[in-house]
Amino acid sequence: MTIQHVTEFSASSEETIHKIAEELATSERKLKVFEAVYSGGNSPKNAAALAALTGFTETVVLQLATPMAHQQYFETLKHEGRVSFKKFHHINAKKDKILRLAKNPAQLKKHVTTRTPRQTVLVQVDSRKRTEISVSEIFIDDVEEFKDVLDLKPSKLPTLVPARLPEKIFKYGIASVLGNQGRFQDWGGEKNDLYSTHVTIGGRRISTAFALKGPATAPPLTIAKLGKNGDQIPRLFSTTAEAFFVQFEGQIEEAVKEDMVAHAIKKSKETGKEILYGLIALEDSYRLRVCYASHFTEDSIPNDEPSQTQPAAVAVPVDQATLTPTTEE
Repeated sequence: MTIQHVTEFSASSEETIHKIAEELATSERKLKVFEAVYSGGNSPKNAAALAALTGFTETVVLQLATPMAHQQYFETLKHEGRVSFKKFHHINAKKDKILRLAKNPAQLKKHVTTRTPRQTVLVQVDSRKRTEISVSEIFIDDVEEFKDVLDLKPSKLPTLVPARLPEKIFKYGIASVLGNQGRFQDWGGEKNDLYSTHVTIGGRRISTAFALKGPATAPPLTIAKLGKNGDQIPRLFSTTAEAFFVQFEGQIEEAVKEDMVAHAIKKSKETGKEILYGLIALEDSYRLRVCYASHFTEDSIPNDEPSQTQPAAVAVPVDQATLTPTTEE
């Protein structure tokens, strides 16, 4: 049962100080992240910078920092194309006291007995079970419907002609492999390019949303190139799916993956479900095209869709040195 209440405290009040200190006292890792965010100057710090300060991996940093930002312990924003975290000035003014209380249980307990609330507060009792945030990276190798790619390693790929397929052919190619029928027409403001309930991962059917970028987008793929306002990933994760892929026949910058991790964490927290995310960059796109060549042609496009002028893909075995390398799969 939940008893609702409405109450407001100043952002730097003793209640806020105690709330943050109490949570940091329960987790040494959260304490380290908080210290790292509030160290140094006022410039935002991305996951790489915080990883260097804490000794954690960037994924762990995002898993810890994103929920803390949602609780207004510090600010989350995009800085230089990457998810970053920035001090709140009012919290920064009290950070020494917060850290002192978090590191000293006796002082924290004493703080509870001496603080004076500014108003009467009704206690919120929530009997619902708390759910841990759960996110995992996946690859096309994990999708049962794409199992043929397991026999083709990236190091064995041929050069394909054309080097990059029109987005529509790639979209209907994936849909055909998955067994989706019908039309998937593009329009401004769409949440995803393809939505399928025919994806099987770990023996379970999982609703999956795809965002695809065609040859009109020059590599590398950055957040700014995902949607007119760089908002394609937030729109993708607003879909009622549990698995999400971004596909591009070229290099995908790490910042795109970082953004997907942050939105996966947010969605997991909101839904209480495990959220899966993955990239399909150049090599994995080629693995799909080679292993399912008959699907990635104009024949997979419904007859009432506008025709493509691009020829069907043809595999041309050549020396691997001719392949354009990527840094992200």
